Amino acid sequence: MKTLTDIMEGWWSERPKKPERREPGIDLERLAEQDLAILFKHSTACPVSWAADARVHTFMEQNPTIPVHTVSVLDDRALSRQITEWTGVKHASPQVIILRRGAVVSTTSHGGVTAAYLTERTRSETSSRASLPSRSPAEKSGLAVGVTIPK
Repeated sequence: MKTLTDIMEGWWSERPKKPERREPGIDLERLAEQDLAILFKHSTACPVSWAADARVHTFMEQNPTIPVHTVSVLDDRALSRQITEWTGVKHASPQVIILRRGAVVSTTSHGGVTAAYLTERTRSETSSRASLPSRSPAEKSGLAVGVTIPK
């Protein structure tokens, strides 16, 4: 029978390396124009984020046509804050925010960041594509009145 130490040591040695930052920056204005997009915010210093990164990668491999935009909250704190202001979604890490035409349609964090969650939510959004008007998260929620999309 394996002990907790055996399990943790095995996980630690087999864990993915710290996620690499995959994008130099995200154009929020352009992101708001996409029919469906996912923002993935994570910390390269957090084991929970490493696990979430692996799950997001699984989703990306299974769904190569759905754009996933990755933000390292340590490398790009300003962008992370802009996303929080723009979407009205309280910051967490790791966190995914699913957007349709700039409107937040779903969000989860920590253990909720799974390939199954992303698949379920993006399928439901894909099947109801025509029903959502094109509005910014601020317009939709009313939480971020006066906030403009950073350039």
